[in-house]
Amino acid sequence: MKFVPMNFQNRKTNCCYCSESLSPKLYSLSIENFELPFCIACGEAFKASSQKANPLALSLFIELKKRGVSAHLEKWNGDQTVDISIEEAKVNIEVEAGQHNFSADQAMRNLLGALLAFKRGYLTLRIPNSLVKYNLQHTADLITEFLTETKEPVENDSILWQR
Repeated sequence: MKFVPMNFQNRKTNCCYCSESLSPKLYSLSIENFELPFCIACGEAFKASSQKANPLALSLFIELKKRGVSAHLEKWNGDQTVDISIEEAKVNIEVEAGQHNFSADQAMRNLLGALLAFKRGYLTLRIPNSLVKYNLQHTADLITEFLTETKEPVENDSILWQR
């Protein structure tokens, strides 16, 4: 899987969800309102899901979309709603506040959710709020790199496991 960053300089005029061609006027309005190019239908769906989203998850989602990641916001996975889902890579991203670290009950629910997702073949990345709040660009870059890494095995991975 290869993610190609959106080229805003060349004014790529397709919806970032469904790839429908956009008029220059709709493109401009969408960028002005959402920071991303959406057709009318996808823009309405994004508006509805963004109103339910954690504001930091929304910021990360927008940055991932700008990098060409085929992400979905507030996606129901059959058991729970995940902040960001990248179905092509089978990765769920949860942007988490401090209560996820301090409450044993919440931590156990998170672990169970990750296990259920894993049984369906999904990896769950848990991203602390502080990374998104203070290092949004770098966080989005690293997640994009994570998603684009080859699935080929490392030739000598024993080095990775040595201390």
